[in-house]
Formats: sequence, C-alpha cells, structure tokens
Amino acid sequence: AEIPKIWTLGDIWMHYVRLWVFPMDLAADYTPNVLPISISWRPENIVGVGLALLVLALTLVTWRKPVLEGGSNTTRAAAFGVVWFIIAMSPVSNTLFLSGVLLAERTLYLPSVGLAAATGWLIVRMAQDRKRVAWGTLIVAVTLGSVRTWTRNPTWKDTDTVFQQLLEDYPQSGRSQWAIGDQFIRAGQVSEGLLSYRAAINLLGTSYQLMTEIASSLMNMERYRGAENILRYAINDSPQFPLAYSLVTAIRAERGDAPGTEEWARQSLAVYDPDAARHHLLAWSLAAQGRFEEAAEARARGDEIARGVFWQAFMYTAYVAQAEGDSVTAYAAIDTAWARVHTETGRFALDSVRVSEFGLETFRLPEADTADAREVR
Repeated sequence: AEIPKIWTLGDIWMHYVRLWVFPMDLAADYTPNVLPISISWRPENIVGVGLALLVLALTLVTWRKPVLEGGSNTTRAAAFGVVWFIIAMSPVSNTLFLSGVLLAERTLYLPSVGLAAATGWLIVRMAQDRKRVAWGTLIVAVTLGSVRTWTRNPTWKDTDTVFQQLLEDYPQSGRSQWAIGDQFIRAGQVSEGLLSYRAAINLLGTSYQLMTEIASSLMNMERYRGAENILRYAINDSPQFPLAYSLVTAIRAERGDAPGTEEWARQSLAVYDPDAARHHLLAWSLAAQGRFEEAAEARARGDEIARGVFWQAFMYTAYVAQAEGDSVTAYAAIDTAWARVHTETGRFALDSVRVSEFGLETFRLPEADTADAREVR
C-alpha cells in the first residue's frame, strides 16, 4: 500500500543509471524481493538522491543556454533530454504517486528517447575536441549494446523460457515464487507450494490473475474454503471480471450448496451472460430447490449458448435423434457439427464418429458460402 518513498526511490534512481550505462543484469520482474524496500539511508540511496539532485541542477543551468537551432551545439540539447526523461518517467516513477511497480524495463522505452538525446549531445561535444575518442566511444557503446541485445533476446522466446531464466537469476522474485508454487503443487508438495504462493502474494499483491490461478490450484486439491476466501479478495479488487464469480459458483456446486450456487451463478451471469456452464449450474441449483420452470429456462439458455460454441452439443442431438429413429435430424446435426468444428483433432474425432456410429463417409464441407455449400448444409 505504501513504501518509504525517498529511501527506496534513491535506490531505483541508481538502477536507472545502471540500465542506461551498463545493462548487464536484467530481470523480467523487479518486485521488492529483487529491489529491496529501503527503510533507512544507505550508501546506494544516498548516491542515488545525490545524482538526481545534481542532474536536476545541471539541467536548470543548461536550460538557460541558447535555444536549439539547426547547426547549433547548445547544452540545452542535454537539458531537453533530461526534461523529456523526467516527464516520460513521471507516471511510473512512484514519485508523484504509487504506480504499483517499483521498476520495469519496459517503462524505460519512451524515457530512453531523452537519454538518447543527452547521449547524442555528449558525443557531439566530445567530438569537437577529441574526434577519435568520441567516435571510438560511440562505436564501443553501440557494439556492446547490440551484443547485450543479441544475448538477451532469446530469454523472451516464450513464457516458459522467461520464467525459467527468471527462476535461475532471481528465484526470490514474486513471479518466481508463483512459478515455484505451481511446480511444488504439481509434484504433490502441497505445504511447500502454499508457502511459495503466500510469498508471491506478499510480493505481488492481490492481482486478479494471481489470485484466480492460485484459487484454481486450491480447487484442484479440494481446498475449497481457502480457494473461496482468495476469490473474494479478487472480487473485491476487480468486481468487473466474471472469472472469480464463476469459480465461486463451481465451489458452491461442488459442495452441494444449491442456494449458494444460485446466488453466485446469478452474480457471475450479471457480469457476463454468455457462459453456458454457469447457466447449467444455475439450472441444477434451481431444480434442487424445486423451481423446475426456472430451471428449464436456465437449461435452455445454457444449451443455446453451448450450441454456438461447442460442436459436441450437436453430436449429442445426433445421438438422441438416431436413438429415436429420426435419421434426418441426426444427419443434419452431424453436418452442423462439422460446420462448427475448427481443429484438426476435432475433425478427426468427428470423422471417427461419423464412420463408426452412423456409417457415413467422411467429407469436407465446402469452405465458400455458395449455394452449393448451403445445400450441403
């Protein structure tokens, strides 16, 4: 909720300089366990505050120099770079207000334009007196920056690679603890997994994705009370998203709580109605309470939504129609299912059913919406 601003920000300002000048150590997650929250003056934050004050003083002095013009070499170019950096960083610097992130490399993209302007002025100014030194410095800087980019890019190949690198470099970070918790749970080490989840929440806060995914893990272990408590936090923080409501609905249904299932299903559907599973759970809860007409309406709505999403729903219709001797309806339902299946695995499964259960040959529905295609449908 709050951090000791000046002490911690002094440390972070040092990291701005480090990432600009010598970005060797990089991380996908700069949570408080990677960047410690400072509670007193230390050499690092003293130097950081001193550098910030020095830069601001130099900026004020250089801004009084002649204005920028074509062909001119005024120090106001460096001042412009600093002012640009300050303005671009202000929304995420935690100076004016807390942004929720201590430091993230992605937040430095726009501010780095200012740093590039200041660096450009430094190189040009150096070239006036020591041209070879200036060009050599520029070549070395560009070469080292390119090499660092080349060596870092593979880390961002995919999510698994990012987390693997993060676990190797900073296992104490919040997202690392989240990933470690998942690994412990999958390995059956529940106590260790729960401790890692707790550490992740302490470091990352009650973000919606974190809370709902941890709750899902607890549900898989049948720890329903803990899962529901966590989901309530997620709902309080972000009531506009339906997932947490849906998961609480599933918990209440799993525990046989019909009134509770109805209550949470209605809350979930009020946020997002096109959820077939929630309509079906609502239908069950209403039927369990003897309200069969309302249950039928909820079930019909669930079927209507499911038919628009799952091709398997039409195969259910085909089986029922075939059992009742209505082969025309059965074949029509199969054709509709084929029109709605979008994966090769689904097509293979549907073809197998067509041949083994209904004795039909496999075929491909014409892709174009022509008169012939509509006739086949």
